[in-house]
Amino acid sequence: MSSRKLRIVSLMVVFTAVLAPCSWLVDDAVAQDVLDEGVVASVNGKEITKIAVEIIAAQMQNDADDNVSRSSIVDQLVDLAILSQAAESDSLHQDPAIIEAVKLQYEQTLANAFIGILSNSIEVTDAEIREEYEMQVSNIEPTEFNARHILLNTEDEAIKVIEQLEAGSEFSDLAIEFSTDSSAESGGDLGWTSLESYIPEFKKAVESMEVGAQSTEPFETEFGWHVVKLLDTRGPPPPKYQDVKSELKGAIINRKVNDRVRELRAKSIVIVRDLQ
Repeated sequence: MSSRKLRIVSLMVVFTAVLAPCSWLVDDAVAQDVLDEGVVASVNGKEITKIAVEIIAAQMQNDADDNVSRSSIVDQLVDLAILSQAAESDSLHQDPAIIEAVKLQYEQTLANAFIGILSNSIEVTDAEIREEYEMQVSNIEPTEFNARHILLNTEDEAIKVIEQLEAGSEFSDLAIEFSTDSSAESGGDLGWTSLESYIPEFKKAVESMEVGAQSTEPFETEFGWHVVKLLDTRGPPPPKYQDVKSELKGAIINRKVNDRVRELRAKSIVIVRDLQ
């Protein structure tokens, strides 16, 4: 046998072996007489079914480097059966850890099958997908901020500027008149920039503001006292709807599956020991 790894439905132990000459093989005519319908091999009376072979073949279709033939899969399943029988002869099947591992694998296989059938049965409409798209687009976090500021030497000067703003004065006019920053001549406009470009105090003030809002009280940095107005924010352009439609459908299905799991859990009697 080649050294390819056999992956059997999330097996916890991965089996590899080196193929010896296949002395156990019989010709097809004899096999047809000896083996029942749907059985591809037998190891000391233990049958290996065609279904098992097809399960492994389906798993390997997703691996571009694995072009294993079905006869090769049978080879591996035969050696796996031989090793498992040897393990039983050594009473390993009575080991508590192995018993629990087999039980867990059984439950995982059933649960995965249930989720697969449930997922395939869920219908998702175009309206649901569109709603999901709009929701996710609306939740895109802004990555750039456009703000104006007025830099002053003292807190009293900054408070007086805020009072003039509250009285209706234009922010840009006051910036031109009073700001000591180089941006004064452009009305205090700092242009588009990321929050990371701001010093910590300025970043904290800007990220807490709504678009169109301005400082109701000044804040101090190493450069002086600031009065700020947030003009706008923007994030990265959203992906095109058609480009993410399939992904969004999958997200909706997953959410509905999780809702169903929560329903089942709510109906179950669950007792849990505190292991802390």
